[in-house]
Amino acid sequence: MTTIAKTKDDAKTKDDAKTKDDAKTKDDAKNTLTIVSAFMSQINVRNDRPVQKYIDLGKSLLRVNVRQIVFLERAIYDAHILDKNNYTNNDKRIYGHFDYDGASFTYFVDGHITFVFFERSDMYLPAYRDLATNFSVNTPHPKKDTLDYMFVQCTKTEWVAMAIALDKTLRDGVCDGLYAWLDFGIRHMYPSDIAMETAIYQLRDRLLTSNCWDRSLIYAPSCWDPAHANTYRQDVFRDVFWVFSGSAFGGSADALLEFARRTKQKCICVLTTRRSLMWEVNVWYLVYRDCPELFSLFYGNHNAGIIQNWMIGCDA
Repeated sequence: MTTIAKTKDDAKTKDDAKTKDDAKTKDDAKNTLTIVSAFMSQINVRNDRPVQKYIDLGKSLLRVNVRQIVFLERAIYDAHILDKNNYTNNDKRIYGHFDYDGASFTYFVDGHITFVFFERSDMYLPAYRDLATNFSVNTPHPKKDTLDYMFVQCTKTEWVAMAIALDKTLRDGVCDGLYAWLDFGIRHMYPSDIAMETAIYQLRDRLLTSNCWDRSLIYAPSCWDPAHANTYRQDVFRDVFWVFSGSAFGGSADALLEFARRTKQKCICVLTTRRSLMWEVNVWYLVYRDCPELFSLFYGNHNAGIIQNWMIGCDA
């Protein structure tokens, strides 16, 4: 009887320990900020910011020790990232595959970064290229603001949705944390690596110490007050529309998946009805007009305020 009782006690102790471990895993996942970013090459021509410049800016983001999911072309990774930086560790990489929207993608976990190999052909928007017979935007930089550039910009929300799908693979379906899209080259908005890193760490720490995040909302920086957007007399289908700043946004998995769904739906609608496409910030404004209750906008121009202002009024 004593042996049987002891066995039961041991089993109960193990069950209790597992329950605590499972609870801790869920709490850790809930108190996690995951940065999502991506880079695609050969989509336009920018004399002020060639590919190598973007790569250098992106490396600064990769060095920030916050969990990241980053989508890169295999050729870019092999040529510029592989074994060239202190955030890669050959001996501890975890490789795998995950499915998204009928396609399979290769990923590997390398320290705080999960890299996902993603080619231009994997984007859903190029399948609609032949519909864009009326593509024409008002821009002083036509070599930069190409149709391929618009395809990439409008894929940001889709990459976030893919990152969430990957997390369901990595975390046994648990996606309780918050996700923040940051442009791969966002470092150019800061005077130094340290300034950018500090802003990101503060954002992460605010998440860990505050309950003020509304998990039903998308948080996004805005250059224009949406209440007065019409005063700019811009054509939302041809002129860049800065109600959204574009380089950052974030929220819970559920809110971001809804944002991605609506953005994809709106992009396809514009392509099929107007035979064109425009900047992602314009598409997001159309989504905002349909569903303003999905968003919490804060002032954030293309400078350090794009992350810092995220925390205003969000006291621990």
